[in-house]
Amino acid sequence: MRDPLDLPQSEVECVGLGKVVVMGMTLTERMKYLGNVDEESAPGTGALRLLSACVREPDGERIWDEQGWDRYGAQYQTEIIELINVARRMNGLDFGDNPAPKD
Repeated sequence: MRDPLDLPQSEVECVGLGKVVVMGMTLTERMKYLGNVDEESAPGTGALRLLSACVREPDGERIWDEQGWDRYGAQYQTEIIELINVARRMNGLDFGDNPAPKD
């Protein structure tokens, strides 16, 4: 399995605090902050678990666990949505919205 991507971070010197590190949020944290999801519907409860199970290296090894995909989604929102849509379609989880391609 690949090592998860590092979240962006910036060191800031603050009066009264000294040096602190401000971190970027994961996809789940960002969605919760924006009010798009709650604890029950956070991506980790479904979509990130789906990616963890379905997206593999060419040799069949899993790329990341849910936390790794959460970090990937923090930096690559468009790409993770595309992967989620493909994984849903390939596994019959799109409920007819996007039928799986016929080979």
